[in-house]
Amino acid sequence: MLKRLLPLLAAVVALSGAALWAAPEKTLDVYFIDVEGGQSTLFVSPSGQSMLIDAGWPGTRDADRIMAVVKQAGISQIDYLILTHYHVDHAGGLPELASRIPIRNFVDHGPTFDPLVNVPQYYAAYVAVRDKGHHILARPGEKDSDQWHRRAGYLGSRQNDSRTIAGCRSRKPNVRRFPAER
Repeated sequence: MLKRLLPLLAAVVALSGAALWAAPEKTLDVYFIDVEGGQSTLFVSPSGQSMLIDAGWPGTRDADRIMAVVKQAGISQIDYLILTHYHVDHAGGLPELASRIPIRNFVDHGPTFDPLVNVPQYYAAYVAVRDKGHHILARPGEKDSDQWHRRAGYLGSRQNDSRTIAGCRSRKPNVRRFPAER
């Protein structure tokens, strides 16, 4: 009986190995989203974690564009949202976006002292949304994504995945623009 099953077992192992060998390698996908004035960029790591930089203008136009890319990328939440600064073309669209998709971690440089018109207004709107998630204060010189994971509560469950966002070592990134270049 065992002699009959041994060739069958060997064939199953060989075919499984061939299927795994032929499976395409996952890539770091980068999506550039035109928010007309600002630049929103979505990164999706090979492990499926996501990071969005900036959220565009207030209203539905930029949130619609970002959500179209989120759908194309196949993600159901934003793991990290990084705001570079609190000007309207970078932070204005966050309340609308946050009403459409869960955002787990908010990364920023801390309070603003920018006297530019409306910056305090958009900073306050950002803080109201940020307070519903986990806040990570980016500190000068930080490079290791383990520091973000540790503060976001990921380390331990994703210890072997610590380079997923900030220092992903996948092969050449898959870069896409949205909307398509004209």
